[in-house]
Amino acid sequence: MKSRISVFVVLSCLCVTSQNLSSNDQEKLDEMIFAQRQLKENDRNEWFLFETYDGASMYFNGKGVLQLNLKKRFDWADAFYGADFAKVSKNNRLGFINKQGEVVIPVDYENVKVFSNGLAAVMMLGKHGFIDTAGTLVIPPIYEDAGYFGDGLAPVKKNGKFGFIDRKGTLVIPYTYFESYSFYNGRAAVQLDQYQDMEKEKSGKWGFIDVTGELIITYIYSEVSSFTPDGTAKVIIQNGSLLGDNHHIDKNGKRL
Repeated sequence: MKSRISVFVVLSCLCVTSQNLSSNDQEKLDEMIFAQRQLKENDRNEWFLFETYDGASMYFNGKGVLQLNLKKRFDWADAFYGADFAKVSKNNRLGFINKQGEVVIPVDYENVKVFSNGLAAVMMLGKHGFIDTAGTLVIPPIYEDAGYFGDGLAPVKKNGKFGFIDRKGTLVIPYTYFESYSFYNGRAAVQLDQYQDMEKEKSGKWGFIDVTGELIITYIYSEVSSFTPDGTAKVIIQNGSLLGDNHHIDKNGKRL
């Protein structure tokens, strides 16, 4: 009981009362600010998205200071994720705003993904291409699916298989994979086949390739995450148990 009272006191001290929020919204905001203050200092400087119960979108910094109030201009808005642009949606179309709340990429696309390495995947007439931060279409919409650029490459899908292109749209790693993550920290997780075929050892398993397409960590994992900045990834090997064998690996596949 004492710890709950202490948390309540802390949250009460964090209250931002100048935004005319409802009591429910204020309580929700205070909890988010409290969570932000548990992060590292550089993370606390990032903006976080706050959505009121009646559908307004607002951005605060980790100190609880309002940075941008979109009110109800859009059907929904996304976080900035440390970038200069955030996704917004209106009438089932998507585009981007900047940190002044200005629409910098028209809300015209069927789908968009966040900017990475200066480019973002967009969907037009059911196909995916890439735009730059000026909104210029730099890679035409010819792909069935597309991911984020990482380490200068992005996964794209053609004829049911994923390969990787560079920022000019040149195919660098052939269309080989049933599923793929984007590159991060020099590795991308890839899957050769969706189905678990007991006669095929690699079927349904994930492995990791480098930016040349070389398989660095073999196909043995039932689930994987991307590599983090510290050079580790979470993986699961299915061993017959309910949760499987959960552990972390380094960039060479060594168990940690």
